Amino acid sequence: MADISNTEYITINNKGIFVGGKPAVRYHGEVIAKIDVVRENFAAIQLMNPEIKELHVGAFATKGTDLKQGKPSGEYGPYAWCRVKYLNGNMGDWVFCGFPYCSASFCAYDCAYNCSSNVRRYSAMQAAVLKENKLLASVQNVR
Repeated sequence: MADISNTEYITINNKGIFVGGKPAVRYHGEVIAKIDVVRENFAAIQLMNPEIKELHVGAFATKGTDLKQGKPSGEYGPYAWCRVKYLNGNMGDWVFCGFPYCSASFCAYDCAYNCSSNVRRYSAMQAAVLKENKLLASVQNVR
């Protein structure tokens, strides 16, 4: 499966919020909720995990299992997913961010806030999103 185009998800980093590599306040036509809080959440996530360069969040048609890694379709829908990009360029796996929204448009509105808040505040979500990096670190420590 090819990777999902960056036009289909929100990228959050220390420079701001982007869709398709361009600064954004809208995603799939919907205003991105609580942009200031999303930025604060990312700054806190990065303080706890300095190896993280970006957080990617998308509203996709693929349903997943809460806190489990999976492969969203990249097609717009009511299910929130997120992943991280590390400073070394590696990508974490996509992780399902919980419950289904009532609509794709509400997911587009809320997913950046919801997912960034969950990664910031909940250890189970942090563990799921950072799983690949922790595995890599444990392998490197064995060598």
